[in-house]
Amino acid sequence: MSASEATEAPMADRSWLASAQTSHAPPARPLPRSTSLKETVSRGDRLRKGTRYEDAYDNDPFAPIRGLESFSSASAVQEYIAALVRRDPHDVELLTQLPRIRYEDGESEGEPAVEAAVWVYEHIRRVVQDQHLWIATLMSDCTAQTCPEMQAGPDWYFLCAAHEVQPSPPCCAIDYISHTSDGAQALLTSPRYFPSRLSISESSRTLLSTVARRIYRSFAHAYFHHEELFVELESQTSLVRRFVALSRRFDLMPPDALIIPDDALREGGGGGLADDGNESDETERGDLHEERDDNHESELSIRAV
Repeated sequence: MSASEATEAPMADRSWLASAQTSHAPPARPLPRSTSLKETVSRGDRLRKGTRYEDAYDNDPFAPIRGLESFSSASAVQEYIAALVRRDPHDVELLTQLPRIRYEDGESEGEPAVEAAVWVYEHIRRVVQDQHLWIATLMSDCTAQTCPEMQAGPDWYFLCAAHEVQPSPPCCAIDYISHTSDGAQALLTSPRYFPSRLSISESSRTLLSTVARRIYRSFAHAYFHHEELFVELESQTSLVRRFVALSRRFDLMPPDALIIPDDALREGGGGGLADDGNESDETERGDLHEERDDNHESELSIRAV
């Protein structure tokens, strides 16, 4: 074998190997001709690369509502709530109603399809997520200069529980709202307190009411101090109506703690602030404390002083 033949042999071998790999590559499987991309995704399959948003979900408000049983992943309740929100965020009664098992006739219903505590847990997680739009919008009007203290109307003042020692001066309203949102998200995703998304322990259920109270304060501040933004955001999202409906259905908060007037929610936040002339000279201060365990994970509690 000549030198030139010796140098060409390896090249020929590599060429043959590349050709063999190409010829044995499995062909791409196209979608069945009778199935469109939108139909495939609507059955709950994985989103395919390049899928347009309008093809990703079935958002037709007149289409039949998919039952919870049609979602088979470990995050089925989360996906079901997300589908309801995309379909119509203003139908708060449907959104907060506990889903029930559907029988074969498709009409009659039986036992609840999910634990009430899990349903509330997933809803609060979704509210915290949807609240991000509110916080981003409030930042243009709620600053350390305009709202140096966290207040909800003239009679309520709150201290931020995100600090072991309260800073001086205390957190302004927008910082309190941001810290509360971050703390709620960290708590709700903590494997220590919520290790499973299929069941909630009794000890962790009490934390849901605590988180709910704190989230509601952010909405109350927006209503009493930034009413125009409140009206705009609520008309787009109905987030406060959804939260109040959830709270009343599952007793997350005492009725007297829901200080935003119902008229304001029915009218998209445009109920107006009435001055009854009976404002107290003394404010009721909610002194928030943070209890820490050995792992420095906080369980928040409230004590009125």
